[in-house]
Amino acid sequence: MDTTDGRKERPEELLITHRDVILYNLSVGASVSEPDLVYENTDGFSAVPTLAVIPAQRIIMTPESLMSHPRLHDVELTRVLHGEHYVELFRPFPTSGRLTSKSRVAEVLDKKSGALALFDVDTFDEDGNKVCFNQFGVFIVGAGGFGGPRTCSDHKPLGSTPKRAPDAVLREQTRGDQAALFRLNGDWNPLHIDPEFAQLAGFPKPILHGMCSYGFATRHIMKTFVDNRAERIKCVKARFTKPILPGETIETRMWLDGSRVHFECSAIESGNVIISNAYADVLNPRLTLNAKL
Repeated sequence: MDTTDGRKERPEELLITHRDVILYNLSVGASVSEPDLVYENTDGFSAVPTLAVIPAQRIIMTPESLMSHPRLHDVELTRVLHGEHYVELFRPFPTSGRLTSKSRVAEVLDKKSGALALFDVDTFDEDGNKVCFNQFGVFIVGAGGFGGPRTCSDHKPLGSTPKRAPDAVLREQTRGDQAALFRLNGDWNPLHIDPEFAQLAGFPKPILHGMCSYGFATRHIMKTFVDNRAERIKCVKARFTKPILPGETIETRMWLDGSRVHFECSAIESGNVIISNAYADVLNPRLTLNAKL
């Protein structure tokens, strides 16, 4: 459905099988030490909740979608960065079945140094039940200064990092081929695999997907606060601040505040904060002091 300002509803179907679930879980660091994430015949077989991003990402991260609003025409892909993300689960993400997603451009915000395009995606199961909602905050470098709004009510707010020591910290080293594995979920952006493209975008070598780090952090929260029960993660919001290279180590610092877990991630080797202003809302959180990876 087209609207007068260029927003579009774009439906797309995706068939999910246990293979997709296992591939995603492995690509965000799961291992055989977490059997419910890697073996389809366990009683608790489940997806890391951020798998909910994948059906939405397949409909959004195309040139046609990125240019579907008048403000986004003629965007150069080397200037496009995934700046923020929000995902909300309305039911456990299915381990099999056909999903239908619909997207629209909610708004394009003028951030002066660039434009922040907000893409909203609703995903439904075969019975028409709403499974999840995603909001992509896509930053287009150099596209600001057009006099548009700086904020809007549709924008899912960022969190704030508590000014105290974290309640829990987990570290996990990524694989040297982590980006090559994660891209098999359907994110074919050459920034994460092609050295020449990465250099054109201003990076010395291909970088890890921000959504891969997002999945690692969500696994860390599952392990630390909800006994690895994926259905107790209700939403996750994050800002992607700096890149991390495949093979580097992710440190996730977590603060429990009621039913909300604030978190921040860094790359140990560079010292860069890679995810900030982040939080996950969870059901019945309980700090597991012996959580380790």
